[in-house]
Amino acid sequence: MRGGYNLLLPGTTAVLSGVSPVTGTAGNTVTVTVTGTNTSFVQGTTVVTAGLGITVQSVTVNSATSLTAQLVIAANATLGPESIVATTAVTQGNQEAVAPNGFTITSDPAAGVVAYFTGNNTTLDTVSGQSGTLVNGAAYAPATSRTQGLPDAQAFSLNGTNAYVQAASGETATVSGARTLVAWVYPNSTTGLGMPILTGGSTSAAGDIFGISGTTGNCSSGGQYQLYVDHGGTCYVSDISLTPNTWSLAAVTFDGANAVLYINGVASVPVPAQLFSYGVSTYEIGGNTLGTSSGPSFNGLLNEVQVYNRALTPAEIQGIYAP
Repeated sequence: MRGGYNLLLPGTTAVLSGVSPVTGTAGNTVTVTVTGTNTSFVQGTTVVTAGLGITVQSVTVNSATSLTAQLVIAANATLGPESIVATTAVTQGNQEAVAPNGFTITSDPAAGVVAYFTGNNTTLDTVSGQSGTLVNGAAYAPATSRTQGLPDAQAFSLNGTNAYVQAASGETATVSGARTLVAWVYPNSTTGLGMPILTGGSTSAAGDIFGISGTTGNCSSGGQYQLYVDHGGTCYVSDISLTPNTWSLAAVTFDGANAVLYINGVASVPVPAQLFSYGVSTYEIGGNTLGTSSGPSFNGLLNEVQVYNRALTPAEIQGIYAP
């Protein structure tokens, strides 16, 4: 019950009811706003402490129930949740207010990234500097309705039939073994075959499709709008579903033995898996023309498409969803 500690206290107990932002990257400094309930913060008197690897450099009290603190996170800090504690000397002694596991240390999500397509009115892979190609009418559309993650004005707009974005043939990075695939997705409500988010492999052999299940076709037996990876005909499917006609963060991590699918930072049950090795140049964003057969393209909007050569941690996926 560590996370629910404050729920067990009397209603008049001083607690920290909010920390914003709730995450910080190891090796960086972040300023957080801490909100208290039944607290008596006093400038120069209230002291803020955090977990191992975090040094509190300064504290500014805004009111009896609000303060800002500058947290310096060590580069070698242990990743994961830490508690924030605010201690104030009052007449009756020390008033201690706690936010159990109220702040999470994440690693630099850029570590291990081998391809990054924002889709923000460009096909550029910001890692390699190579520009892909809009195929069969793929275009851009406003993405300002997405309020989570990094803001973008535009996103790739695909027609659900044959439009997709082809990575540049000059891409030299390869994907082998452990990896992570991430994308912001806005699938239109539709029926039929599933929607590919990212497909990689060979034009002459089976590859891997990371996508959203439909009402028919391979990987659809568990229901619609689930995330899946189709590994040459073998399906690994999430046990959770996303919502159509709205933005969601879709991700899959593979550590070499197990795949975990994520929707908005929430993880599905890990499943034993295998994935092929191939070059970034083979990737189709929203398309599925590789292998011996082809299917419809993604129907909706895609952006912030990311490929990593390692399995990101749950905290790192959460950090992309809510940086």
